[in-house]
Amino acid sequence: MSDSPEKEAAMARLLELEQILAAAEKDLANWHDYDYRRRDGSTRQDQMHEAEGRSLRDAVYHARQAIEAQKLVIAKLP
Repeated sequence: MSDSPEKEAAMARLLELEQILAAAEKDLANWHDYDYRRRDGSTRQDQMHEAEGRSLRDAVYHARQAIEAQKLVIAKLP
């Protein structure tokens, strides 16, 4: 028995979201690596750097939330 077109589309979306999460996690890991090696700059540079880190952490969080939501959608499909 094959999956319905809706379920196939939902599964494709899940794969897309997982790729988005992988890219976001990679970006955050790169930021952490840079953060570890960087020297302090001016107050403005430090604020910009921290803002970028928060943005990357938010992207990872939202990608994970989207994946969990998509899994719930898939679970409800026949």
